[in-house]
Amino acid sequence: MQQIQTLQEWLIEKKELVEEYDQAGKLSNMSSLVPYKVFVSKQYTQHRVLESEIESNNDRIEQVFQNVVNTIVQYPRIADQLSESLGNLMILWESLRKLIRERGDYMVQLHRGMLTLYLIA
Repeated sequence: MQQIQTLQEWLIEKKELVEEYDQAGKLSNMSSLVPYKVFVSKQYTQHRVLESEIESNNDRIEQVFQNVVNTIVQYPRIADQLSESLGNLMILWESLRKLIRERGDYMVQLHRGMLTLYLIA
């Protein structure tokens, strides 16, 4: 159970971080190309660092999932509780991965927009 709680807290923290980055991006109003380029560069760097951290923890997360499944098999009397926790954890994990993919797509669009502005300016 400790592994589940620790992993759940980590996933929530990372999801909130992605949402915080996105919110900062939506609040930014760049009227000049130079600050916009700096902003996009910073956003992209933050995204890549977070994406890398999530990728580097993939094996650990899969191992926790497997440990929970093994525990369910060994201790059927707590299977319902663990199954529910595992389901919630898997939903959170997939949600975070989807959010990271969407943010990556958004960063590509920002970069393309920056190139368009650069060519126009």
